[in-house]
Amino acid sequence: IYNLAVEILERLYKKWPMEHRFGFQLTTCYKAQNRTTDLRNLVTTITKCRTQEAEEATKELQRLELDKEEKQKAEQEMLEKMNTQEREKFSRERRELIGKSRPNIYTLRYLDAFADYSESLYSEALAKLDILDQDLGARRNALCLRGDIHARTRNWLEARKAYDEALEYDREYPAPLQGLARVAIAERKFQEAAQFAQESIDLLDFQPKAHYLLGLALYRSGKINQAENAFITCLRQAPLFAAAYHKLADIARYHRHDPHTYTFLRKQVNVAREKLKELRENKISTSIEAQTISIEESEIPALLKQPEAYKPQDNNQIITVVSGLPRSGTSLMMQMLEAAGMSVYTDGNRVADESNKKGYFEHDAVAGLMQATNKKWVKDVQGQCIKVVAPLLSFLPNKVQGEDKTSQQIHYRVLFMERNLEEILDSQQRMLKKQAAVTGRNIDVSKAYIQQVKTAKSWCLDNGIPAISIPFTALIQKDSQLVTEIAEFIQLPEQDATMLNVIDPPLSVSSTLSN
Repeated sequence: IYNLAVEILERLYKKWPMEHRFGFQLTTCYKAQNRTTDLRNLVTTITKCRTQEAEEATKELQRLELDKEEKQKAEQEMLEKMNTQEREKFSRERRELIGKSRPNIYTLRYLDAFADYSESLYSEALAKLDILDQDLGARRNALCLRGDIHARTRNWLEARKAYDEALEYDREYPAPLQGLARVAIAERKFQEAAQFAQESIDLLDFQPKAHYLLGLALYRSGKINQAENAFITCLRQAPLFAAAYHKLADIARYHRHDPHTYTFLRKQVNVAREKLKELRENKISTSIEAQTISIEESEIPALLKQPEAYKPQDNNQIITVVSGLPRSGTSLMMQMLEAAGMSVYTDGNRVADESNKKGYFEHDAVAGLMQATNKKWVKDVQGQCIKVVAPLLSFLPNKVQGEDKTSQQIHYRVLFMERNLEEILDSQQRMLKKQAAVTGRNIDVSKAYIQQVKTAKSWCLDNGIPAISIPFTALIQKDSQLVTEIAEFIQLPEQDATMLNVIDPPLSVSSTLSN
């Protein structure tokens, strides 16, 4: 993401070099990519351009002699002769000229210290921050930078003092709270660290490092399930955060006793590190065109009906999961399974409506899978069928703790509903209109759906879970061969005719019988 941001910002800054806000944002991206040389050059360029701009603006203001009474009078008379639009334009240009004559010295000096920090010139950076505090007063971002420098040099006492002082300036600033979490972990105050990290996240959720620190604090406090969720959230926000993969691998090895997942995660550590290296060396294309992937081009893995590692289980030991994107036919499949005699895991809280006249077959516990730390309820679903939409599928646990405190393996099989993405989006749109919700389609929704399908199917493959794809169009056309295949997959071959009779094509098409 930083590489894409860099490309856009570099293009903007090249086109409008005096729009320094683009340069300021670019410094953050360069720092995140560890591009210290580029960062230093950019800071030098910004400082030079802003200083030159200020000198030119000051000369122009001196030429206008606005401090002289006769000049002020003449300007006032000129304004009176202008129409409203002309006066607004004149006032705007005058404000811009005055603003250019007054460069933000604080920001320019801060950037200089920031560049030193990026180059590991810690003493030089601290010296510049001291001068900055003396001349212009301490401020929250400089105090946080001071804390970061002390933390990098393991001077935890001074780091804590700097972060505490930053919080005194602004209690709603998430950065010092994240810094204090790091300090508390170093001091082995893990409960305090988790509290600081959570407070920081509560102020700003999109902080991969804060989620990682929260996971680390929870892990070292022995709260393995909560730690695992925090590391997963970190990776969802920053897929190349190698340290989070490393900790998840530790959990798989030492706490889940799952060698398959451990091997996979250790591989992901190396993959993430290599990808990061390539990104920093600009070996991976980040053009907008390269990032745009059509539905036809997307490499979505194919599901396996019976992986080699799969050992058939008794139906009472298996959780039958109906998954797929919202509005892809998941509720219709749940109806068919219920008709076949399977017990349906639903709380009935979401009642049937105009968009889904035969019900949704949902359970509130499923909606909380992503955030839940206690998923013991999943073992109660064994022998039943449950609907879990694609975005939540990978949050199902491989194991849960049994009554005897030992880990119990959970066996799944997945019926994954497939439907044309355009039809799904159109169906969603119609449902939203019926609910008087916001209308209008966002192109990013389709990209997000594609990624959700990839993640869900990869989870099935990586965990050796039997799964089959079920095309919605063929299903509502009452394809008997397809229904027979479904019945055999759920080990109820004698129920194929019953399942087939459930399908009502007109109703299925009009309401989409999904979600």
